[in-house]
Amino acid sequence: MKKLISVVLAAALAVGMAGCGGGKTEKSDAVKWYLFSSPGNVNDKDIYAEAERMAKEKTGVELEIIPIESGDYESKMQILTASNEPFDIMFTSNWLNNYYMNVSKNAVLPLDDYLKDYPELYNSMPEYFWDSMKVKGHIYAVPNQQIVARGPFFAIPEQNMELLGFTDADFEGAGENYKTALEAVDKYLRAVKDKTGKYCNLNKIWNDGTQIFNIEEVVGSLLPGAIRLDNESEKYKLMNQYETEEFKYYINMRRKWVEEGLVMPSEETERDLNHVEDPSAIVPNITRGNCYKPNVLSELNRNSDYGWKIIFKCRPITTSGSVAATMNAVSATSKNPEAALKIIELADTDAEFYNLLVYGIEGVNYTKVGENRIELNPDMPYTWSEWNVGNTFNKYTLPDEPDNFAEEVEKINDESFKSPLLGFSPDLENVKVEVSACQSAVSEYLNLLDYGLVDVNTAYPEFINKLKTAGCDKIISEVQKQIDEWVAQQ
Repeated sequence: MKKLISVVLAAALAVGMAGCGGGKTEKSDAVKWYLFSSPGNVNDKDIYAEAERMAKEKTGVELEIIPIESGDYESKMQILTASNEPFDIMFTSNWLNNYYMNVSKNAVLPLDDYLKDYPELYNSMPEYFWDSMKVKGHIYAVPNQQIVARGPFFAIPEQNMELLGFTDADFEGAGENYKTALEAVDKYLRAVKDKTGKYCNLNKIWNDGTQIFNIEEVVGSLLPGAIRLDNESEKYKLMNQYETEEFKYYINMRRKWVEEGLVMPSEETERDLNHVEDPSAIVPNITRGNCYKPNVLSELNRNSDYGWKIIFKCRPITTSGSVAATMNAVSATSKNPEAALKIIELADTDAEFYNLLVYGIEGVNYTKVGENRIELNPDMPYTWSEWNVGNTFNKYTLPDEPDNFAEEVEKINDESFKSPLLGFSPDLENVKVEVSACQSAVSEYLNLLDYGLVDVNTAYPEFINKLKTAGCDKIISEVQKQIDEWVAQQ
């Protein structure tokens, strides 16, 4: 009888252990994850259902994935956090669903105490990643592991080099400073116009590209409050980047490009030139990328009828903001923060779960052609940003990507220029009103100036006046005090 009881107990224990992911709690907590997603995926519901099933199997957590398309994410998360609706995980960053504002509004939980119970997650990334998350001395989000060294670059259709008579020597040294960079772009735009009579597609340069100007936005993406990275004597001095000579030089040059018909006119801001009738002819296109990495040409080529060539790139720079560019946080309304962290840990440490979210379902969206190498199925396109969640070093490799992708990215991160403020994050609690007002001013004017669609002599002073009225100087003063205190403690 004792033997029978022992067998029954052992079997029950084995079932319990298997059902909770190898010794983790048996509690089947429910977690609601508002996922930052890409539009137009044909079978995303099947993929999310499989991810929910896998999460349950591996962690014991009942996961509900609720996708929100990228263009709607900001507004919907603002509504959700303002309404105090219970949910668990959200994407946050310095450029979308602002991390620092979420902290100041108490919309996200401090994770320090919870992370002690997730050593695999915590130890999976360098300490400076976690230091870059700290606001008021606490960690409020989990960074997605990826390339954090931001090295802006410019790329053109590959055939344009020969067809326009360019050689590599024409762009040598262009990435050394912002003036040589903009002069190189100017030279290319004029060559396209001379040969084809057409204007070029050119995306915004300032937005998410301030490293070109050796400027680090400290308060948050596009918010006033930045430092110059090439001025040793003033490396801790905060300024309004919109009042700098660098910004004024760029917006005047951009406006000139529009007025001379070199880039997109005022009635349109972009057109699809990735798919053209004759991909071997001159394509009037040039793109500014914000982050060079070993597979960047693969990503560009994958979405075009022609190949791309990088004509020059700028030095890679690592800042607290570049680490804070992609994160997932636990909502302050979460009823199950421990379960939420299990899901975040799963995305960061489990390659099978991560690649399901990034590439979809094996045999449907892609085919494995090696242990970690895949080919995408063009008939079942599934598009998702690999940096959106988890650890990009766990990604499967595509046919035109290097086998040592992870090692190359880590090398770029390690060898990059490190900001003097790496590890500093601003506390915006005392300037929440001013930050919101400045965000409105930036939203009203920056795109127009960044695309060259308005008269600079009129719009620029209006923009600066609105920032002043909104309280940009108060923001800069408040964050400067925090920087001074942080520097004194180093």
